[in-house]
Amino acid sequence: MRVAKMPFMQLVNDIWRVRVVVPDEFVPIIGKATLTRSTGTGNEREANRLAPPIIAEFHAMVDEAEAKLTGRQTFRQTVEAEAATILAFHDDKVAEAKAFLAQAERLRTAVTVKIDALRLEDLPPAVEEATPTGIVSYLEIIDLWVLYRRSKGRHTSEDTKDRQTSKMRRLFEFLGDDDMRKVAEADLHRYVEKSLLASDERGNLLSASAIRDHVIAIKSLFRLAHRKIRIPTNPAVGLEYERSTGNERDSFNKADRPRIIAEARRSDDPLIRIGNLLGAHGLRVAEFAEARREDLIIEDGVPIFFVDTRNRTVNETLKTKNSKRWVTLHEAVRAEVMAYRDGLPDGSHLFPDVTVYKGRRNKAASIRLNNWLHHTLGIGLLPDGKADPRVSFHSWRHTAKSVLQANGVSDRLSDWITGHAGPANVAKRYLHPETPEIEAAINSIAYLG
Repeated sequence: MRVAKMPFMQLVNDIWRVRVVVPDEFVPIIGKATLTRSTGTGNEREANRLAPPIIAEFHAMVDEAEAKLTGRQTFRQTVEAEAATILAFHDDKVAEAKAFLAQAERLRTAVTVKIDALRLEDLPPAVEEATPTGIVSYLEIIDLWVLYRRSKGRHTSEDTKDRQTSKMRRLFEFLGDDDMRKVAEADLHRYVEKSLLASDERGNLLSASAIRDHVIAIKSLFRLAHRKIRIPTNPAVGLEYERSTGNERDSFNKADRPRIIAEARRSDDPLIRIGNLLGAHGLRVAEFAEARREDLIIEDGVPIFFVDTRNRTVNETLKTKNSKRWVTLHEAVRAEVMAYRDGLPDGSHLFPDVTVYKGRRNKAASIRLNNWLHHTLGIGLLPDGKADPRVSFHSWRHTAKSVLQANGVSDRLSDWITGHAGPANVAKRYLHPETPEIEAAINSIAYLG
């Protein structure tokens, strides 16, 4: 079949070339009477394929020469001008859209605040209306507190309610009266000093986090009572506390770290063996004790542990919004951990034999891990044989954080790995690290190697 000849094509010495004649009036501008370029092939079909862009280039040169001579815009200049106009219009619309979104966010925030206020007004009738005696019981305020939280869409389990009740019971047993109306600011400061900050009969102190939780519970319930029940004043407004350093967790020392890992890997108890390998990455007990098989995956050949609520029950919550994250497994233990996971059925908890208490597994898992640490290994014991509250399984988190920082890992990345709400926690929620960055940081932890 004969190939149709492309215009402006010539066969010279068995090689096809493109030739375009320049009109006489444009020769002084272009500097040539003809424009030629070889296609580099003697195959006519291949030459026809290569010729169009060359021809278009030559015609554009002629077009530009004509534009210079006549003063009009070239086709390219026309297109570029229209493109610039379109881009400017686009930039204006983007700016308008950003301004609109900012205004919408301000409105959303204002509406949310108003709705929350209305929800608070929709709470059940005030206690003084229901109790002729005028006594304001902390138990009734706790019921209102639960309704208020649920009205805002915040999950509040019976276990959470029980913990709040326990904290308030301790306060009012100390005061000797259940009536919130009778509580003065001096009473609360006396309670913090004489009860929360004081040691018990065995010399044990509450941890700083436990003291903080007690104070938060007191402040939230008295604030709600003042707003809704209209107790005369809110005695908890200025309530603060000094952080006790007696029970701050310590890191494991350098000699104990490899020993704990080695002893754990020899254990027949999966929670002791795999739990220590995961905890040594900086994970909380609840984060792996309540995880499922599906939270350990392989992505691009790298084993990854997801700390997320997607596979958990409604009671198996995370500690904070900063807890939600993912970490790679250390290269020295990933095969062992993944082999254990592969032996579990689909949908199974990672540690199905851990006792469930009030819908959660973290308490039983923590007791088992700490008993092994203290009484099997003898780590974290005081001279009198009691467990040192500063050294527990939770010390793995402090150990991981301190080792990562000593290895030059940034605060942002070490906070991400351990799920801490550090100074960069806001950026951390939006600037997620890449897998190689996390993998390099995790693999720098020597005691796992």
